[in-house]
Amino acid sequence: MKEKIAKIGWKNIVLVVLAVLLVISASQLHTLRKEYKKVYSQNMELNSKMAELKEKNASLEAQIQSAGEMSSSDTDSASETDDTKDADSASNEDSKKNSDN
Repeated sequence: MKEKIAKIGWKNIVLVVLAVLLVISASQLHTLRKEYKKVYSQNMELNSKMAELKEKNASLEAQIQSAGEMSSSDTDSASETDDTKDADSASNEDSKKNSDN
């Protein structure tokens, strides 16, 4: 009879230990799920901020590019004006030489 009591006692102890381990594991899983949800939401926020920054970067690059095109067109028009002035002065010099002859 003492053997039956001893066997039942060990079985109960094993069941209690397994139940405690199960509760600890469930608690850890719950904690990990909460952390995962928190990290996931932070990741989504960062992704949306990154998308906004990419849009701003693209618009700023477009502004820089258009400003560069404007400055190059200003330079082109200035060089065209200089070429026109050079051609006008050359033709004026030619006409003076012809009138002198």
